[in-house]
Formats: sequence, structure tokens, C-alpha cells
Amino acid sequence: MSAKVIESSFGIFEGKPVTKYTISSSDGLQVSIINYGATITNILMPDKEGIPGDIVLGFENLEGYINASGVYMGSICGRYANRIANGKFSINNTAYQLSKNDGNNMLHGGFKGFDKVYWNASILPEKDGVVFSYLSKDGEEGFPGNLSVSVTYRLINE
Repeated sequence: MSAKVIESSFGIFEGKPVTKYTISSSDGLQVSIINYGATITNILMPDKEGIPGDIVLGFENLEGYINASGVYMGSICGRYANRIANGKFSINNTAYQLSKNDGNNMLHGGFKGFDKVYWNASILPEKDGVVFSYLSKDGEEGFPGNLSVSVTYRLINE
């Protein structure tokens, strides 16, 4: 199975172009990801008769993802996946107060978690996938320390 990546425009976010990266295999599988939230927007999978169908819930345009409230359709959650009670925690006796976006708790990284940020993207040298990277800076949503994170989406033959 050989794969290829095609780039297409998906809109503008905070003055930056949002790109859709579609990774396609020779057997008809297609995965599309945008660099807003490192979000999977589509997975087209051929059925038993070879007819492709989209098996991912999502939106048709960037505005759908930007305006989605309380849903994380295909996106990366972060810095933390789940709830942090009372939006606070301690490390070495230092208390940290996080933003509270779920009642009295923090959910999935806060008001502007990894699902609501612009990720840098680069196509892998093998042209069978894309690496998305993001630097969450010290203090973002109340979290301490810089955190460099990356996620790789790749179609491989196994």
C-alpha cells in the first residue's frame, strides 16, 4: 500500500491559513486532518463493495469546528484529557489554579485547549503522513511550564 498526501485550503484562523491534509492509500482509504486542533475531519473507508463512506462525525467547514462548544469532534484534547476537580492541582507544594470551563472544573485543557489552537504541520519525508506540533507556553490556561507536543497521522502498510 503506497500513500500520498494532498494539501488543500480549509479557511483562515487568527490570520493564518488552515490547511486540510488528506492522506490517501492505494486501497481507497483516506484520512483528512486540519491544522486547527490537529483535527481529523474525515475518514473515508471503502465498504465491502468498495464504495467509500465517511466514518467520522464532524463539520463541513472551519466555522463548525471553531464554533463547536463542548464537543471535541476529531480533535486533540489537552493539556489534560478529562476533568480536573475545582480546576486546581499541586506540584511540589506549589498550587496551580487552572481555568474552569466545566462548572467548577477544568475539562480537556480549558477554554482554549489543544482543540482550539493552530498547529504547525509538516508532511513526512515518506509522504505517507503528517506531523502536527504545538508549543503550549507556560501559564496557558493556568498550566505551569512550556510543553512541546506533537502528533503524527500516518497510513502504513502492515
